[in-house]
Amino acid sequence: MISHQCFGAQILQVNDLLFLSELSTASDLPKRGGIPILFPQFAEWGNLRKHGFVRDLNWQLQSGNLDHQHKSIHYKLQINPQTYPRWPHNSNIELLVESEEKIVHIKLTITNTGVESFSWSGGLHPYFKISNLMGTTISGLQNTQGIRHDKEVVQMNTNELRFTNELFEVLFDSPVPLLLNAGDKTLKISSQGFTEWMIWNPGQQGCKQFKDLNAVDWLEFICIEPVCVRKSVPLDPQKKFVGSLVIELLD
Repeated sequence: MISHQCFGAQILQVNDLLFLSELSTASDLPKRGGIPILFPQFAEWGNLRKHGFVRDLNWQLQSGNLDHQHKSIHYKLQINPQTYPRWPHNSNIELLVESEEKIVHIKLTITNTGVESFSWSGGLHPYFKISNLMGTTISGLQNTQGIRHDKEVVQMNTNELRFTNELFEVLFDSPVPLLLNAGDKTLKISSQGFTEWMIWNPGQQGCKQFKDLNAVDWLEFICIEPVCVRKSVPLDPQKKFVGSLVIELLD
């Protein structure tokens, strides 16, 4: 089942797969966890607000409701030049989430509804719930190149990605399907439309910098984000981008 909020069209929980901080309670801020939407800028890769502004707006719920007893949610957001004057474009964004017992389909559609072209970066920011980061692995990235938070280029020479108590923040230049072994479950995570994976965990020290995280919360989540970052996505008038994320529970 799906738990969500109209603020940012943020999915808070689906099939008990997502982490949501118990300290993230403010209604006028994005929650720490779930699946925030990043648009029209990823992180600091541009001149706008970090991760863009759509996660700070109230979206229109098109179908579904605000209890936990449903399997499909559809949100829509209309943007015009007055919405955020530093990004003066007309666009329509839709989020569709469909949940079954062992599989979740998430689709993000971005349409240029104006008369001028624009480019954007961003995507989805899922916080996957895990039993312990120290025993968590991600496979599928062998021979894939990535760029770290300090801009150092790294190359994955082994198939299994493992973690320590240090900050992990790597943007991998590949949309290949991944297997997340989270200790108590294994997830197959795949995407279409998006061009990269951002994998992030703040680490033990970094976690202390977030007021909406407990000191040990860094052990309980890993962010695996389908995104478009290094090559922003151009959209001509009336054209659309469709990106999808599929999460499949294998055991």
